Amino acid sequence: HDEGDVWKGEDDRLLSMLGLMSLSTPLPSPVQQDLLGFLSPLQVRSFPAGSVVADWAGKSGVLLHILEGKVSMRDSEGKVLHRRFQGDVVGELSVFCTDNRGMEATAVAEGEVKAILVPMESVVELGRKAPIAAAHVYRSYSASVAKHLYRSLFALLRATDGA
Repeated sequence: HDEGDVWKGEDDRLLSMLGLMSLSTPLPSPVQQDLLGFLSPLQVRSFPAGSVVADWAGKSGVLLHILEGKVSMRDSEGKVLHRRFQGDVVGELSVFCTDNRGMEATAVAEGEVKAILVPMESVVELGRKAPIAAAHVYRSYSASVAKHLYRSLFALLRATDGA
């Protein structure tokens, strides 16, 4: 995979894609600067179709934010469990579960994928240094989890209606 700097000169667009701000309602400058400081050491990575984007087998504490494309989440036998799409956060169970264990799965690129891997330690550190900016990050991740739960619920409802 290729690694690159967070999109230089496109700070507002990146923050919007990550769900951290709306382009129509910019954040106060200090909060925006805190968020950009949080993102600056992170890199946008590109993954070709079929490559492993992230692997949570026996690991925890890393979030994957999909900027472009989609990934299939697969179990240890390669079975597709579900798919996650542009704007989704993956790995939240490994971070937010109280026992610090989530589903052991592998994210595989279905087509070209651009993503940012976010170590949970970075989010915790942001909370210590800039709690308002951290609240925006948690809100973004919570919205992604809610969207995934919503899609999963309706998939289950459709499956039971057809049974």
